[in-house]
Amino acid sequence: MGMNWKIVAGAVAVAVGLVLFAPGPVAAVAPLLIFAACPLSMLVMMRRMHGPAQRREEGDANVAEIARLRSEVEALRLQHVRDRDGRF
Repeated sequence: MGMNWKIVAGAVAVAVGLVLFAPGPVAAVAPLLIFAACPLSMLVMMRRMHGPAQRREEGDANVAEIARLRSEVEALRLQHVRDRDGRF
């Protein structure tokens, strides 16, 4: 999996802007930001992948699947009753 160079360029631009306009606070938190870059980016990526639209689509698909399975169970139950009554 490769890096998206647009994102890297954007991050570099933000970092340069912060260093130019607020060098003191940036220097104080730079080690923490470097350490936290990977976990933070993973959290953002996971949040974007599982947004509300996808949850709604999954919910709709689950409701349809449950309805289909219920009708299948009912059909099997009726078939079982018919088979049981036919043998005796």
